[in-house]
Amino acid sequence: AAPKGGEVVFGMNGSFDGFNPFILKGNPAMGTTSLWSPGVGGSAAGSAGGHVWETLLVGSADEVSTGYGHLAETVELAADGLSVTFTLRPQARFADGSPVTAADVVWTYETLLEKGRPSLKVVLGDVAGAEALDERRVVFRFKTAMNRDLPLIVGGLPVLPKAWWATRDFTRPLAEAPMGSGPYRVEGF
Repeated sequence: AAPKGGEVVFGMNGSFDGFNPFILKGNPAMGTTSLWSPGVGGSAAGSAGGHVWETLLVGSADEVSTGYGHLAETVELAADGLSVTFTLRPQARFADGSPVTAADVVWTYETLLEKGRPSLKVVLGDVAGAEALDERRVVFRFKTAMNRDLPLIVGGLPVLPKAWWATRDFTRPLAEAPMGSGPYRVEGF
């Protein structure tokens, strides 16, 4: 029953030319740039674009290397440490009302690796891949069990809507309001 609507204003030096903070090209708008950054602030489960895009896990400001379910309802770490399975909350939705699916999670992972900032390839270098097991379950497989932060790192990835991006060029600055699942929507600019 929280109040809805209103306006939030972010201060920023300079200007912006788009709403895609996941690529090197362009200067993204303030509010989209709280980009996923594992390990920052003592937590690997990030605040990835927390205004517009949400993550599977969310960190805690006062607990090091901790992640709590956010878009994910459950998290299952394999006994051998070589995979982690997330089950999405049934209520997880994008701003247009469509459900956040395991296919969206896989598409996001693959797109960020292929077209996103080069640093993501380094951070995700020990991830062998992601697979949608069904509509709500996604598994990330790891190349090694030695990096114990991997479940938190993949859990901190922002989840983007695959269907919405199908008609847009991910490699260019986004010149329209982005679609996310977060608490804020860009209505005008």
